[in-house]
Amino acid sequence: MNVKGFFFDSRIGYYKDTNFQIVPLEGDLTNIHLKIKAYDKEEAGAFYIAKRNLVTNFFSTQFLAIIQEREKNEQKELDKEELFIEDFEQEINNDFNVVDGFFLLTRKAKHFIKVILEEDTYSPVFTQFLKAAKLFHEAMKLEQKAIYSSLDGINYYELAHTSYMSALEVLSFDPNQKVENCSNCGQLQFSVLKRVKALVKKSLSKT
Repeated sequence: MNVKGFFFDSRIGYYKDTNFQIVPLEGDLTNIHLKIKAYDKEEAGAFYIAKRNLVTNFFSTQFLAIIQEREKNEQKELDKEELFIEDFEQEINNDFNVVDGFFLLTRKAKHFIKVILEEDTYSPVFTQFLKAAKLFHEAMKLEQKAIYSSLDGINYYELAHTSYMSALEVLSFDPNQKVENCSNCGQLQFSVLKRVKALVKKSLSKT
């Protein structure tokens, strides 16, 4: 069993479970330890990278932020008390799940991280969300490039929008929904636009 950690350049609240520990540090940093099961160091390294990417993609959907790894830092650890979004519902007036300078998780989000790290295979719905999270995180990175890399001739905004829409497309897919054939050409009709519109309408109605 191998334990590896990385540093996130914003401050997440303290959380701990059997296979991970998230520790906020001074200086708006977070130390994140992931416990990885593997046969040897080489396999552990590969597993760690894969799981780390899944976790950081998930974080991007929770905090609407780009998750960037930082080099090891010796900043002082802050208080180790678990706080959850549900405990501050009346105090949160932003879309980033931030309370007193800390990004906070819901209890379901904490369990989600545990499943990411514990399971080797995921359910179709879980996999579907992980794929969408990856596309969403990539879109945010492309959007940042559009701000700081405007002179290299690449339209990063267009790439970002495509990735955002791809994330919605993945989320809107229902494997149980029957796909019909076009009456004229016989090709399958996936009704992507219709699915995405329905997903957005459903999501907005809950806010």
